[in-house]
Amino acid sequence: MNIKNKPWLKNYPKGVSSEIEFAEYSSIGDMFEKTCKRFTSKVAFTNFGVSLTFNELHEKSLNLASFLQNELKLSKGSS
Repeated sequence: MNIKNKPWLKNYPKGVSSEIEFAEYSSIGDMFEKTCKRFTSKVAFTNFGVSLTFNELHEKSLNLASFLQNELKLSKGSS
């Protein structure tokens, strides 16, 4: 695909790939884990003047998972 089909690509910083190589990941969770480990101290998210690093985002995701499993007693496949 090109810029005409994906206009957001023009906003990607130099060196950021427009494609994800899915073969290297076994799941979206695996992709998230590997990305957080690879870019630990880089900013992953900024909103309303608050930024989170990939490490902080990973910690928050683990806390959410713990809450869902231990407090709400949700298990894999729960709806």
